[in-house]
Amino acid sequence: MTHLTKAIISVMQEVNYLSKDDKVGYGQNSYKAITDEKVRKTLRESMAKYGLVIFQESIDFEETIHRWQEEYKGQIKQKQQVKITAKVTYKIVHVDSGESQKIQSLGIGIDPQDKSAGKATTYAMKYALLNLFLIPTGDDPDSIHSDDIEVPMQSNTKHNNKKDVSDDQIGLLITWIQEKPEIRYKQALHEYNFSASQLKTLKNTFGNGI
Repeated sequence: MTHLTKAIISVMQEVNYLSKDDKVGYGQNSYKAITDEKVRKTLRESMAKYGLVIFQESIDFEETIHRWQEEYKGQIKQKQQVKITAKVTYKIVHVDSGESQKIQSLGIGIDPQDKSAGKATTYAMKYALLNLFLIPTGDDPDSIHSDDIEVPMQSNTKHNNKKDVSDDQIGLLITWIQEKPEIRYKQALHEYNFSASQLKTLKNTFGNGI
């Protein structure tokens, strides 16, 4: 696969770094992220230049739906979280030679309505491209101590020095944990107060831990 490999290396040399261009959360608890739009736009131009295309071949997915009831201002409301874990297989093809290689990527999407599948496949594609071309984004989980990371939401501090999590914030917290689950899951349990239903949501999403 000489031609395919050379084309991949050419893209790696041309796109050797992508800085994060988005901010998640608010104020001092916000953190930076890289958007799917930036990854696709930058790599699409370079891949086209060197005759590379990527096709989605197949998707294996697992769906988990968690439903519960919560009381809000004296009224019982139905809540749900839909989690899609998608294992996507892609084929990267060098147009001129016809050489190709299959690659796989994993994406997780969580949404209370119907957007979890789109989130999962978008996440899978973004990281398939970043990993294929070994593009750094200025974020190394191994270089960050968990004590230095703030969960991106505003909360009040209780007597046990843990912060409360409102029901409106649990979705944001889950999204934040997904960025670095091996670090942030345990940190969230250590630093934040969760209701029984919120703990059930976290357990259904991440299991007993990472």
